Amino acid sequence: MATVQVIYGDEFLVSMALRELQEEVGPVESREANSHRVSSPQASLKAIAPMCDAMPFLAEKRLVMVTGALSEVEPSRSGGQRRGRGRASSRPTGGNWEGLEEYVGRMPPTTLLAFVDGPIRSGNPLLEQLRPLAQVREMPTPAGESLARWIRSQVEAKGCNIMPGAITLISRLVGPNLRVLDNELEKLALYAGQEPIAESHVRELVAEVRETSVFNVVDAVLERRPAVALRATNRLSQGGAGFSEVISLVSMQVRRVVLARNMLDSGLPQAEIGSRLNIGPEFVLRKTIQQARGHSPQGLAMLYEALLEADLAVKQGRMEEEVALQLLFTQVPTR
Repeated sequence: MATVQVIYGDEFLVSMALRELQEEVGPVESREANSHRVSSPQASLKAIAPMCDAMPFLAEKRLVMVTGALSEVEPSRSGGQRRGRGRASSRPTGGNWEGLEEYVGRMPPTTLLAFVDGPIRSGNPLLEQLRPLAQVREMPTPAGESLARWIRSQVEAKGCNIMPGAITLISRLVGPNLRVLDNELEKLALYAGQEPIAESHVRELVAEVRETSVFNVVDAVLERRPAVALRATNRLSQGGAGFSEVISLVSMQVRRVVLARNMLDSGLPQAEIGSRLNIGPEFVLRKTIQQARGHSPQGLAMLYEALLEADLAVKQGRMEEEVALQLLFTQVPTR
C-alpha cells in the first residue's frame, strides 16, 4: 500500500477506505495508539511531521490522517481560494506544506500518511501538489447504473442477493445517500434471509424512510420550524422526488390527517380509521393518528390550502420552486 494517499469524494466511501487503512496499522488493540487525526486549518507539515516520524508502538504501521486540507484551499467559482488566503498558485498553502516533497522522500516507511476530504473540484492546488507524491483515490457518489452496481455489490457482501426491481425501488426511495442505503440494505438482507431481496421487502421496510420525511415536513411546518421542514424536503428530493411530487406527498399526508382528525372527533376507533383511509403499514397509521391529535383542524386546513397554492404558483410560473417552499414553510399558522 502506498505510503501517502489522497482519498476524497463521497463521505461514506471515504470512511470505508479509511477503515481499510486502519486495518493496515495492525491489531485492533493497537490501532488507537497508532492513529492520529489532524484537521484543517491546524494541519501543516510542521504539525504532522513529529507524528509521521514516530515509530509505531506494538504495531506494523502508524496512520496519520489529515482532514480538510484540500477543501481549505479549494478554488472558488470566481477564482482564488475558498477561504480567501489569496490567489491560488502552484504553492497555494504558503508555508503550510512547503518542503512536503522532500519530507515524503525521507518519511519512515512504517508511516501511512492520508489526506482525506469530501468532493473536490479539478484543479485543486494542493491536490495537484500531492498528485506526484501519492496514490490519489477519487471516490465520487455513484449514480444511475453505477449506483445499481454498488447496491448489488453491497448486498452480495452481506451474503444476500437482490432483484433488479428492488434495486430500482430502493434507489428511488432512498436516493444516493450511501450511508442510509447501506443501513437499509443491512436491514433488508437480515429480513430476506435466504431469499433474494424483492420489491415487496423494500416496500415493507424502506418505504418508512420517505414516509418519515413526509411526517417531518408536516410537523415542522405546523410547528413553525421552517429550517427543519426544508431539511426534510431536501431528503425527499435526494430520494428522487421533484417539487411536484414533494407537494403531492405532503398534501396526501395532510389530507389523511384532516380526515383522521374528523374521524377521531366522531369517536371512531383507530383500526376503523386505518381501514377507511386504506392505510396498510402500522407505523403510518400510528403517525397519522398522532399528527391528527397534535394539530388543530384549522391549522391542518390552512396547510392543505397553502400546499395547493404553492403548487399552482410554481406551475403558473409566478414563483420559483425554492421561493414557493420558503413561503409555504414560513407563512402557515400553527393554529
